[in-house]
Amino acid sequence: MKKKMKKAAGLAAVVAAAAMMLAGCGGGQTAPAETTAKAGTESSQTSEDTAGTADGAKEDGDKYYIACGAPFTGDDAQYGNFFKKALDMKVDEINGAGGINGKMIQIDYLDDKSTPKEASNIAQMVTSDSRYIAEIGSYNSTCVLAGAPIYQDAGMVQMAPTAGHPDITKANDHLFRLQNSNDIEYTWLADVAVKKIGAKKIAIVHLENDSGIVLADILNQAIPEMGSEVVLTESYVQGQVSDFSSILTKLKAAGPDLIICVTSYNDMGTMLQQAKQIDLGDVKWVSSGMIYSDDFLKLAGDAGEGVYSMTIFFAENPDERIAGFTKKYRERYDNESPNYFVTNAYEALSMIETALRNGADDRESLYQELLKIKEWDGETGYATFDDDRMVNRDMTVIKVENGKWIVAAENDK
Repeated sequence: MKKKMKKAAGLAAVVAAAAMMLAGCGGGQTAPAETTAKAGTESSQTSEDTAGTADGAKEDGDKYYIACGAPFTGDDAQYGNFFKKALDMKVDEINGAGGINGKMIQIDYLDDKSTPKEASNIAQMVTSDSRYIAEIGSYNSTCVLAGAPIYQDAGMVQMAPTAGHPDITKANDHLFRLQNSNDIEYTWLADVAVKKIGAKKIAIVHLENDSGIVLADILNQAIPEMGSEVVLTESYVQGQVSDFSSILTKLKAAGPDLIICVTSYNDMGTMLQQAKQIDLGDVKWVSSGMIYSDDFLKLAGDAGEGVYSMTIFFAENPDERIAGFTKKYRERYDNESPNYFVTNAYEALSMIETALRNGADDRESLYQELLKIKEWDGETGYATFDDDRMVNRDMTVIKVENGKWIVAAENDK
């Protein structure tokens, strides 16, 4: 692995509105800045205690405030919780070591419910509070795009850990993405299906959202160009379908030898279980990194055997730093394995930490320092950033074998 880089007025109304609207993970509620210490999880309270005075809190001027907008309730809550676990761990590491430049880090978790309306509302609240220097989020491209123009107008850094739509950095020139762009990722997905696995007849199932539409367009162009056939393309709206028998019946009629299904890990697990009842025959399943988690293995059970995924981070990587990160994450979170939703959020805050240590102290100087990062050799892997603040990360094909994720042999093809 390469190693190159060392690399107000109206606030009371905002807080009241946020406390009513925003729900944090774990069943508690989180609100903007001053209320988070009381509402946070045990880990975030520990960070506050490490940083604080006798009552466990410090004055506003002694903290760097960062917002995290993500889904903490609803169908995608698991992804917001991945972000939160990563950020809580990183905050405790920073604050436990004395903070940055004499200041502690505070993350406020704001629930966008994975909807663009809530993401836009959060962006308005966060940018109107001058204490916030940056926002980390959201989980999906639709929410990131909804908030991007607002962060753009406010000149606020927006760190997008996992959103993949190709246009998100165009929507906000203060946005930095930590996930490969969909056009790169999905073209590679087609390559895996056709050239590495050898599929000839391919069906596509995707979510009806911004990234899903990009997926369908890319795959329907790339797969025929690579010499294989798309026999069916189906989409659905997440949260509106739990019985996938209609889609599965169409899949059986189309007769693919491989299905590319890009959806959440809980929907994928449900779909695979229901597919057993229909008997699609000897068909392979391939998905994106959205399903790479321990929970998918539990939900899918034996129906998940042989399923392929891809990731920019693999927890079982023997690299010393990655193994060290995996170890400390598992120790903190009851042996749960980290995935790229965790690692990208962690690295987003690590990049902000580096910028602050290098002299940034407000929104604009933070932006300018982050622009200087062209290579990032973080705890969870190496990345490069181009002039449009787009990341490039190597990807790995993984597969479920005997109920565990392994590196797939197809990587060598």
